[in-house]
Amino acid sequence: MSAHIEPHDHFPEALHYIMRHEGGYVDHAADPGGATKYGMSLRTLRAQGDLDGDGLLDWDVDRDGDVDAADVRALTPDDAARYYRERWWDRYRLNLIHQSAPAIKLIDMGINMGMSRAVRIAQEAAADCGRPVTVDGVLGPATAAALDACATACLRAAMCRRQYAFYRDLIERRPSLAVFRRGWRTRARFWPEED
Repeated sequence: MSAHIEPHDHFPEALHYIMRHEGGYVDHAADPGGATKYGMSLRTLRAQGDLDGDGLLDWDVDRDGDVDAADVRALTPDDAARYYRERWWDRYRLNLIHQSAPAIKLIDMGINMGMSRAVRIAQEAAADCGRPVTVDGVLGPATAAALDACATACLRAAMCRRQYAFYRDLIERRPSLAVFRRGWRTRARFWPEED
């Protein structure tokens, strides 16, 4: 009988990087998400609606009946911590990954490009490192185990390379996003243990 391995919680460390990478309030005309603070975009917050069922829009911070740029501007670090814990870390089961660096890299990518795309990149990177899994964009036990089993140097190189390739292709398809190239290059190079 094999021993049960408890999932690890690297969320506090991940939150540190999220807050550092996502920064404060910005409302860049080229950003399709609109006004953003701590990586929480107006478009995403509006789409949340009333998930808790209390009759109020979840991210109507100023309680004026809508979710707008003023609500984004009013977000606090505690709001961000709750949002990323509940709607990202727990929802996408990032605790399945025991190694901190790939788990943190994965949420960082997911916040920027969507979690399904980020997981597909991680799955493709695992295959690059000799740990093939189904590339379906879903983080489950098989994908988590493959990421944990990869040699760190190989996984880092493969994930970072594939992430930058995604950004490069996106800019080719939508040239107006070229304004983000430098930041995306920096983001693609990020690996928690070396930052």
